[in-house]
Amino acid sequence: MDRRVSKEFIKEFIEIRRYLHSIPEISYNEYKTSQFICKKLDEFGIEYQKGIGKTGIVAKIKAGESSRAIALRADIDALEIEEKNSFEYKSTHSGFMHACGHDGHTAMLLGAGKILNENKNFNGVVYLIFQPAEEGGGGAKAMIDDGVLEKYPFEKIYGLHNWPTKKFGKFYIKKGAIMASFDTFEIKIKGKSAHSSMPHIGINPIVVSAHIITAIKSISALDIPPTKNAVISVAKIEGGEALNIIPDSCTIAGSIRTYDREVQKEIRKRIFTISKSIAKSFETEAEVSYTFGYPQTINSDISTSLKVAKEIVGEDNIESDFESSFGSEDFSYFLQHKKGSYIWIGSQENNEVTPLHNSCFDFNDKILPLGVNYWIKLVEEELKK
Repeated sequence: MDRRVSKEFIKEFIEIRRYLHSIPEISYNEYKTSQFICKKLDEFGIEYQKGIGKTGIVAKIKAGESSRAIALRADIDALEIEEKNSFEYKSTHSGFMHACGHDGHTAMLLGAGKILNENKNFNGVVYLIFQPAEEGGGGAKAMIDDGVLEKYPFEKIYGLHNWPTKKFGKFYIKKGAIMASFDTFEIKIKGKSAHSSMPHIGINPIVVSAHIITAIKSISALDIPPTKNAVISVAKIEGGEALNIIPDSCTIAGSIRTYDREVQKEIRKRIFTISKSIAKSFETEAEVSYTFGYPQTINSDISTSLKVAKEIVGEDNIESDFESSFGSEDFSYFLQHKKGSYIWIGSQENNEVTPLHNSCFDFNDKILPLGVNYWIKLVEEELKK
């Protein structure tokens, strides 16, 4: 453990983490959280700008004469979940909780910022990005749209996430896609209403939708190479009001996740073709809308992450051959523009697992010093004196 991360320091930032846990706020409403982050940055003597991407903050720490710059990012938002924990620092905001550990990510970055600013054992500029709205709100894109890449010209960007289903203290680092894309689709089938006793004079959109659903679910097996992965989920179907009336429309909706951009494009194309062709075969029409959501999170440069992680936990505690997650992460927007990496830090102890987004989840404070050390050493390695 880095000697600068003392027991007193860890105690201070556990208290910070737990306070953040008690005031969870959802996407673009992180007002108390942002105010608290700014208060701490003021205490640490770190300059910053707030209001980027509505509730986002970018802090700047400069040392030496170099103009080289990198960025470290922490997500700050919570989830719309009622917390079931009973400990003292549980959520004080009814209906909201930190069920993904963003309170821990924020505390880690604040802790690293404090030490980096005090010691300045690097040469260049490090930007600390406190990003809102990761949980479905696309806060990274909002910050990019707000000019964060132009205002703060960093070369590389790094992110991390606690991972409660992975073994405690292990670092999970791999090149390529570590998280999937997340897209959504909606298909509206036009029917022709009729009495159920006379189906031949109507067009039953529910029957049409059943054929479309079956065909869509065959895309993965028939159109995607066996070496590629994709999840196509039909999660919603709406149509009809009475048991004896054929409705005049039916709507299908769902989501698509994949690690490969070409597979993503192929699935989109096939959903359009299948839906319209099947509808036509029933002498009706299908209106298809497809929305591209979070892109794949693709690590382009993991060399520094690997080197630093080995220094912190040793080579035996580094995993580079592991299954990527079909979850999605808006850090992907940053990695579309800049080189960098996104890693997981395992936090599971004693085979006890409370997964992310669970109403009883709590960030494991024991990994807080690992994250702080990772950030510090990453900056000192990337921006060597």
